[in-house]
Amino acid sequence: MRTKKAFYNILTTLILQIITIISGFVVNKLFVLYYGSSINGMVGGVNQIISALVLIEAGVGAAATLALYDPLRESNINKINKILGATKSFYYRSGIIYILVILLLVWIYPQFISSQIDTYSVRLIIVILSLGSIIDYFFFGKYRVLLTADQKLYVINIYQGISMLLSMVASIWLIYNGYSYFIVKFVAAVMLFIRFVAVKLYINKNYNVEFSKDFSGINLSQRWGAFVHQIATVVVFNTDVIVITLFGGSTSLLLAGVYVVYNMIYTALSNLVGSITNSLIPSFGDLLLEKDYVKLYNIFSNFEFLVFYIIYFVYTCFTVLLGPFVNVYMQGVTDANYNDGNLVILFSLMAVLQSIRIPSNTMIGASGHYKETQWRAVLEAIINIVFSIVLAGYIGIYGVLIGTIISFLYRSVDMILYNNKYIVKNTLQKTIKRILLNTASMIFIVYIFSKISVSVSSYFDWILYASLISIIVLAYYTLLNYIFEKKEIINIFNLAKSIMHKKRT
Repeated sequence: MRTKKAFYNILTTLILQIITIISGFVVNKLFVLYYGSSINGMVGGVNQIISALVLIEAGVGAAATLALYDPLRESNINKINKILGATKSFYYRSGIIYILVILLLVWIYPQFISSQIDTYSVRLIIVILSLGSIIDYFFFGKYRVLLTADQKLYVINIYQGISMLLSMVASIWLIYNGYSYFIVKFVAAVMLFIRFVAVKLYINKNYNVEFSKDFSGINLSQRWGAFVHQIATVVVFNTDVIVITLFGGSTSLLLAGVYVVYNMIYTALSNLVGSITNSLIPSFGDLLLEKDYVKLYNIFSNFEFLVFYIIYFVYTCFTVLLGPFVNVYMQGVTDANYNDGNLVILFSLMAVLQSIRIPSNTMIGASGHYKETQWRAVLEAIINIVFSIVLAGYIGIYGVLIGTIISFLYRSVDMILYNNKYIVKNTLQKTIKRILLNTASMIFIVYIFSKISVSVSSYFDWILYASLISIIVLAYYTLLNYIFEKKEIINIFNLAKSIMHKKRT
């Protein structure tokens, strides 16, 4: 059952990420064409600030998910109801604080960019973009926790995908028909409420649970550890545009607009890769409760091999294809320079350094080691923000990215060492070997293709070029890993065959 749920979670998450990528590319391009790079940069900056404010959740979601593993295994309805009651109460209080902070943001933030965008527009877009999180705090969060802990992320993914498709269609229609970007973003926020209604109906039909008002004895012990991790994650992943906006000078919104386009592509692929691990965290949490460490080691080894195989294939293609794609994608946009090879290299470094931590980070999340690793997460955030701000003053947008790269390097190495020492032991040598082998291969492939000049002037040209690159790179990594890790490839193949067989029967 665990394997079946994991399969559904991964499949639906991948489909959701594909929908997200398509929606992001289509809507963002139209947004830049119709409203300009400065407006796009402003919206991107506000989006990152809004994302940063999720720290007000105070780690409730992660801690509640962790707390639900045992009672769900044991079908302990009373304890489940108490945990859900505590979760609902925490989300409600966090939502009140969130609204107060948004009001403060509405007053303060517009003053920093008032010379580029009028204050009223910035304030209104902050209110509109914050609606999604308000829905999450007061309505949706408690249901997401239950379904995630019960390994039914696929339910959320299905309804999220439907609401995103509706949002994309509505946004395209509104933009083409000349509506303001305020209306476009407001309609997108309304679609999130449709997702909540659908999930609530599913919960009512399939679960006999109540949100108990008596949750005495439920303290969500890892809440504050998860909170610290959440703050650190927010700083690391959601402050670059803010730093560019505040320290980028008179053209900061144009620079932010360029960053938003590159970051959209990077984030889309990052989420696509990360969707596999996020779907498997509850399964690993369930597996850890069994305390079968030999089984855990073998499954982790298969998992790490698969993740590295995917990320190096994806990001090798990403490095080769990003520049040509941006050139085609931003054709017709002339108010900012989007053709920048340095950004390609920096975003590629970010992608690899972030991704090599995925297997170890998954185990840290599944084991609930939030408190034990919180100072490490804080240090990553400090490194990121300090280096980004300092270097931004000298080399602008490049400095912000280099600051992020330095923090990723530290934290990824730290997570690998921590997992080897405390969770899945004796994995370090194999992990290092895999990283070195695949990194050397990536550098070699990128170098070879950098020497080949190819003219790509349309989406059709790019698709043909991307197809060729993908086939070559996939064949290369498959052959490489078959030579050096034949056992792992056979294990992954057998697992996939087993899942498909069970699905048919």
